[in-house]
Amino acid sequence: MDTKQTNCPICGRELRSGFCRSCGYDESADFLKSRTFAPVSALSAAERSFCFARKEIVKGARVGELFSDRVTKALLPQREKTGKPHTTIAAGKVGDFLSWRLDEEGTLFISGRGSMQKVQLKMPWSEYRDRIRRAVIMPGVLDVGNYAFHHCRSLTDVTIPESVLRIGYCAFGDCVSLKSVAIPEGVMTIESYAFGDCASLESVELPASLRQIQSLAFDACGAIKDVYFAGTEAERWQREHNWESYRNNGLFSAEWHYTR
Repeated sequence: MDTKQTNCPICGRELRSGFCRSCGYDESADFLKSRTFAPVSALSAAERSFCFARKEIVKGARVGELFSDRVTKALLPQREKTGKPHTTIAAGKVGDFLSWRLDEEGTLFISGRGSMQKVQLKMPWSEYRDRIRRAVIMPGVLDVGNYAFHHCRSLTDVTIPESVLRIGYCAFGDCVSLKSVAIPEGVMTIESYAFGDCASLESVELPASLRQIQSLAFDACGAIKDVYFAGTEAERWQREHNWESYRNNGLFSAEWHYTR
């Protein structure tokens, strides 16, 4: 039985166990870190609903006052001038709990609640990997599975949500067009070859939640110039024993920046 009943800071309606059934606000979700915000006036009603559902609203703001610019640019399906979503060219399931959709612009959306699982060497979108330019992983997905985007050589941009805990073996291996990656708060492990042979990778953002970087996770990533760690320099050195340096030279020899 729900015992915690207060008002939602977003829409003002009743919260039940910290969750608003009206706008999707969840007070237990820490989704407000490192966000920039933009006016919502340009968004359609459908897009506003999408943002509400993804909990990408400023805590305590009036309804519709501010929205995350990161969401409007990265998570919302792109629209044509007519306002209609781009045509889907392929879609399907990922494991038991997730779905995927690839649109004509080369944007791959992965959504649902659960894991990509470790059961396959090839993801169901592998035959379209030459057409994938952008990957948007929706909140609720728990990991970036093994070989998820392996050899997606046209991939230039990826959005990873804070629900992800693990970036799997060879997840972004040989993504030679990927120049930057923001690994969000919540990720605890980056497995071997996760970013192996990402020869164009120049900028990496690492979360304070990160506990393990396996050997060869950033193998042959010699172009990395900057690493932005969402913690202190002391925290970095405390974790060095779990952050393996073998064949991760590009990562550890880059210039490190600390946000605390």
